[in-house]
Amino acid sequence: MAVHVQGRAEFTGINDEDWRIDIVHLAGPTDNPVEFYVGGDGFVLNYDNAGEFEECPTIMGSSVSFTMMFDPDNRSHFQGLFDDFNADPEGEWAVAIYKDPDGTNTLYWVGTILPEGIVVEDIDPHEQVSITAVDGLGQLDGIDFNDDGTPYQGAASYGAILWQALKKVPHIDYWQGSDYFLYIFEDFVASNYAGYTSPVTTPSGIGLLSQITYETFNNVDNDGEPQYFSAKEVIESLCKTLNCTVFMYEGKFWFMPLGVKQSQTSATAVYLTKAGRGQHERHHVWQNLWWQHGQLLQAPRMGTHGGTTIQGSEAHTQLPRR
Repeated sequence: MAVHVQGRAEFTGINDEDWRIDIVHLAGPTDNPVEFYVGGDGFVLNYDNAGEFEECPTIMGSSVSFTMMFDPDNRSHFQGLFDDFNADPEGEWAVAIYKDPDGTNTLYWVGTILPEGIVVEDIDPHEQVSITAVDGLGQLDGIDFNDDGTPYQGAASYGAILWQALKKVPHIDYWQGSDYFLYIFEDFVASNYAGYTSPVTTPSGIGLLSQITYETFNNVDNDGEPQYFSAKEVIESLCKTLNCTVFMYEGKFWFMPLGVKQSQTSATAVYLTKAGRGQHERHHVWQNLWWQHGQLLQAPRMGTHGGTTIQGSEAHTQLPRR
């Protein structure tokens, strides 16, 4: 599928950061980025089930909501989009958010538009519309983990299995083959692996070496038919086994250990592109992730730039899963 922009808003946030919100059609014929405007909140990014004193979830889905306002002259264009949101298959329409569009144009978040999350004010001329989109992690619950109806064969690394499960999000076609899609932090190092060197920041490749048989994720019933795990259950299984959580940040998914304590200022991560190509990189990390009122306050990012404060200033440490 080709990605075509059908609506675009650009604005500057309260911290003088430039943002862009695109309404994209993953099966559209041409680009037609008709301008719209957003409300005073810009957009609101929420992470699910990350509340204070709660067990950190294995899958921490996120959603974005914003208020769209448009010129009355463009009403027919946007009304057509709203109709298509309801008529087209799930996953064809998405919201993509970019940070600093006039500079590096970095993808910050992308998700599937929820038709049921669209609210049009019942006043003439219907120029304010509430839009909600989700990152697709929760939608993996009803998707079987198989190869288009056929069981996966053999075995694969946990990084590859995680990659396969995440690729079943409805808006997967937004990413191109060479785009960064998944980051796996390498805090799982066995001293008997060839090339192991302490500390754990040394590249080890465990994420692409430790293998799991695919039969782990399907059960054969009395009739000999496989009963598959859902893609969500596969991810949850890997997270529980390795005490990790999965979430979206900076336009890609992250597989992050919980409660990790690092004496170093960096840890090794493996990235996988949408096409599956992997490579080791080093990233600046904190000794903890910080949370407040269900909002992710800080998360690892490339380089030594620190983190992004999304909401609030009062923080506490999330306890690891026991």
